[in-house]
Amino acid sequence: MLFELKSVFQNDGEEKQVEYNLDLSGLDVDGVYPFKTPVVVTAKATNRASLITLVINAHFDYSRDCDRCGEPYTRERKMMTILKHLILHSSLMML
Repeated sequence: MLFELKSVFQNDGEEKQVEYNLDLSGLDVDGVYPFKTPVVVTAKATNRASLITLVINAHFDYSRDCDRCGEPYTRERKMMTILKHLILHSSLMML
């Protein structure tokens, strides 16, 4: 997945959003394949007054057998990451 952010960094007020279904069904985690359904990833990038904010959300079901009793279980998981970056323009750096 490629999320092109050049225009967001260059234009104040710019906003971009993307949604992607990531297939991790072939990912082996300790001999188990816990991702039975795709991981849904959404990302939103905004530029407000040269403050770039990137918010990434992931939503997925995690399935495996209980280590104690051996019964299968599935848990719904949601994760969020927020990254911020301030752009200093060359005219401000002269002050």
